[in-house]
Amino acid sequence: SLDELAEDDLRRWEVGLTFSYPIGNREAHYAYRRAEILTQAGRARTRQQENEVRREVRAAIRLLEVSAEKIEVGRLATKLAE
Repeated sequence: SLDELAEDDLRRWEVGLTFSYPIGNREAHYAYRRAEILTQAGRARTRQQENEVRREVRAAIRLLEVSAEKIEVGRLATKLAE
């Protein structure tokens, strides 16, 4: 009967579940972290190179100063020898 059909329809249930979890963009995150690490490493290498250049310049200046003193001593020795 029509009443039975109506009652039967009311007893049917439908349940659905949708679950989502944002995973994020791991690849982009790891690429960003890698770029940060490489940048920091590059800066460290640059600082090392700058320090090495400073040491080399100081050594060259000392060598020039010592050479200038040797030249002056040579001049004085020449004057005294005359």
